[in-house]
Amino acid sequence: VVDLIISAQETLGTVNVTDDQISSALDVAAGELGVTLSDSDKSTLIQLYNKFKNMDLDENELRSQVNKVYDKLESLGITVRAYTREVGGICIAQERFDLDEMWNNRLYMPDARAAAQAEARLEELMAGKDSCGGVVECIIRGMPAGAGEPVFEKLDANLAKAMLSIGAVKGFEIGDGFAASRARGSENNDGFGISHKAADGSPYLSGRIEKQTNHSGGTLGGISDGSDIVFRAAFKPTPSIASPQQTVNRDGEEIEISIKGRHDPIIVPRAVVVVEAMAAFTVADMMLCGMGARMDRVKEFYAR
Repeated sequence: VVDLIISAQETLGTVNVTDDQISSALDVAAGELGVTLSDSDKSTLIQLYNKFKNMDLDENELRSQVNKVYDKLESLGITVRAYTREVGGICIAQERFDLDEMWNNRLYMPDARAAAQAEARLEELMAGKDSCGGVVECIIRGMPAGAGEPVFEKLDANLAKAMLSIGAVKGFEIGDGFAASRARGSENNDGFGISHKAADGSPYLSGRIEKQTNHSGGTLGGISDGSDIVFRAAFKPTPSIASPQQTVNRDGEEIEISIKGRHDPIIVPRAVVVVEAMAAFTVADMMLCGMGARMDRVKEFYAR
């Protein structure tokens, strides 16, 4: 059903269409997919098409609201940027990291070589009627220290909740994440020092306290510490694959199914913007919550 509607949308290319135009486009899509539609089927699909059309409009409105949040954060010097870190076990290399490169490939990977290897891997999977998962990484820069609470409204916990609310996300880690479990305390602890303005014109102010490393990923005790917030969300493989799979029908019989139609071999590239948007919403929310974290600010606000 979804394949028929998506195919019809691609054929029509606009939301301002009549039911007769939708019906004709559905006939074409049905012919391509090798299915036969009754009048009743087409009537139901036309209704669904119109609902999908409205969903698209709602999504555009949502994206508009997200852009407004980005603008507000950027006015505070905060930037949020997500990208694909890993596809099917192929990970970007730090020495080749180039954020601008993510716009030059379909997978949004900031590493040209890794992107080429990942695309080749996906071609192999599609030929084998299979799919794979991957990892989206997000960096939040310019976040001031002090956002978040030590128990019920931890910044890292709220980021995890936001990421795990995204369909297909099966894991979350911040900073070194699970690698911290294999490190020693002396390796994982982030040291602090006094910064000194570098000869090359470093933007850091002389005398500013800053972390010398960032194993924690930008939070301490659930509160932002002023350094970059770095986290990752792990996405499972696309479950809709053409390879035969075992299941049980409603009569309790064990059967084998093979899903037909067009399906992406990976979800990750489509999810990059979603991770970025959810991170922006979470950060903005935590900034607002933090405004009342001190009694003097609460008194100032309610005295107006």
